[in-house]
Amino acid sequence: MTLTLTAIHARHESVITDLRRSFEETTVSRQTLEATQHDMDRWRKMYEALWEKVLPFQEQLEAFEAEKQALLGRTHNAQHEIDKLSREYARLLGHQNQKQKIRHVLKLKEENNALKQQVCSLQDQTRRQQQKLSKLEAKLQSADGASSSTSKRHFDVTKAFKHTKENVVRSPLREGRESNS
Repeated sequence: MTLTLTAIHARHESVITDLRRSFEETTVSRQTLEATQHDMDRWRKMYEALWEKVLPFQEQLEAFEAEKQALLGRTHNAQHEIDKLSREYARLLGHQNQKQKIRHVLKLKEENNALKQQVCSLQDQTRRQQQKLSKLEAKLQSADGASSSTSKRHFDVTKAFKHTKENVVRSPLREGRESNS
């Protein structure tokens, strides 16, 4: 019986040792898990803070992306149009029919003239608007000048040096020389 008790006792000791080892591994695993959880929470908070900082600009970013796509589309369409026109131009200039060449050149001249007229009208419009703007600025300055001239007198640079010298002594000899010369 003593043999069995010692065997049971040894077996219990080995089980207790295994349980302690398992408990220590579980504790280490739990600590590692808690550290990982803590890191994960820290990274989540940093991500959320960053997202909150970027969120007001999200609409701008989306607008810029849409504008970029539109410009890329325009570029693609313009390139396609250029390719099409260059093929058409090469075909027409290489065409044996002289009348067809003349029609094409006339069409190009008409387009050129229409564009020139459009440029002229836009330049006239710009000139008129600049004149209106200068008139409005002059009115604004005169209104500001009228209100400020009643309250203060300003130094007029144009009149500053137009007066004659004071205390000028003219000698009769000099005046005589000047009149004789």
